[in-house]
Amino acid sequence: KFLNAGPGYGGSCFPKDTLALTKTANDHNSPVRIVDTVVEVNAARKKAMAEKVIAAMGGDVKGKTIGVLGLAFKQNTDDMRDAPSLD
Repeated sequence: KFLNAGPGYGGSCFPKDTLALTKTANDHNSPVRIVDTVVEVNAARKKAMAEKVIAAMGGDVKGKTIGVLGLAFKQNTDDMRDAPSLD
C-alpha cells in the first residue's frame, strides 16, 4: 500500500539513500546495477510525466497556468522535501 505508482519516488530519504548506495558500491568496485537502473528509471518517469502534461495542454505550456493536485511525495502528508513533482 505504501509504494503506489506515480511520477517517480521522492521524499527526503529514499532518493538520497539510493544515490549513496550506488556511490558506495562503485567506490568499492561492487556496482549495483539494479539500483543504478532504478535511479535512472525514476528520473525518466518524472520526465515522461512532464511530457504527458505538455501533450495534454496541446504541446505548449508557455503562458498557461496549470494546477496540480497531490504534490507531496506520498499520500496523507504535506511534506514536500524532494518531492518528484518539484522536478
